[in-house]
Amino acid sequence: MAGTMGIRRGVASLVIHMLLSSFNTPLLEVAKVDGKFPFETTLLPFLIEAIKLGVSVVLLAIELGGARVCGRAVFAELTNLRNLAKYAVPALLYIVVNNLNVVMLLYSSPVEVMMLGQLRVLFTAGFSAVILQKSYSTVQWASLLLLVTGSLELQLPSTDCDGLAIEDIGDGGVFVAGVIPKAYAGYILNVFVCIGSAAASVYSQVLLRSPESIHLSNIKMYSIGTVLSGLTYGVAVSQNASPTSTDSTLTAPAALYIANMVAFGLAVSHLLKELGAVVKLFSTAASACLVVVYSAMLNLNLGRNSGRTMAFAGAVIFTALFIFVSESERRAATSSVKGQI
Repeated sequence: MAGTMGIRRGVASLVIHMLLSSFNTPLLEVAKVDGKFPFETTLLPFLIEAIKLGVSVVLLAIELGGARVCGRAVFAELTNLRNLAKYAVPALLYIVVNNLNVVMLLYSSPVEVMMLGQLRVLFTAGFSAVILQKSYSTVQWASLLLLVTGSLELQLPSTDCDGLAIEDIGDGGVFVAGVIPKAYAGYILNVFVCIGSAAASVYSQVLLRSPESIHLSNIKMYSIGTVLSGLTYGVAVSQNASPTSTDSTLTAPAALYIANMVAFGLAVSHLLKELGAVVKLFSTAASACLVVVYSAMLNLNLGRNSGRTMAFAGAVIFTALFIFVSESERRAATSSVKGQI
């Protein structure tokens, strides 16, 4: 009975993660005004981390049966610097990823971001093999390479791409000096996001193996994230020369994005604890289909690709994911039979 409940919680987390993931990039896309964000972009990760921290504290208080007990538990954990330091790595990675997620949409369409984002499956599998000592068959590695091929089909630019300096890409500051094609900028940023997200997911999965409350683990991670993102926002604001700037005025879509990311972050923690980092990415792949639907409904830009290219790349990506999942199930069934012999 307990196993069945665990599976149900995992499936529920998977579905919720899929839906929330599909909202992220479209909300950011409609938050832009004339192709740019009318607010300081580093404010978004700071507010997201701070709200997630507050929600996690409330959830822990409910779980422990009171604010006083919760306060003592949180104080004890946050003053244990050696244990707290373990959570600094994923917290830092998530801050970088959340900032790049915003910048990335200045160079790619929501559909391109989601489709190329499937590259994180390959990186997650690699990190899982190294950190978690997981083994994958030749068929699974081949399916991951097929996944990369489909993703690259979406993002590789044509020869007539306009050059664009990676400077002043928002009010967050300079990331890369020089002039490179706009399409390559989107590609490079997306790859960095995939690597950072994969590393953070696998490392978080290691931390969430602990029997302690998931809310307490989240509080430690979000506390560090709030401090780091707050410092990032403070530096960005201090570099703003205009004292009358409205960079901190959020649009309605941006506020909805913050709320969605808060729910998304909490869902990710439960999904990692219940099902693992690689399984989490299958729901992200499914959410890419929903992004295509949203983009069509909202008349959003589909990027440099035609509908035929999108359909072909999508078919390749989901074929690769189907092969990977099927092979995983076959290996699990084989291991189960061997265990019964």
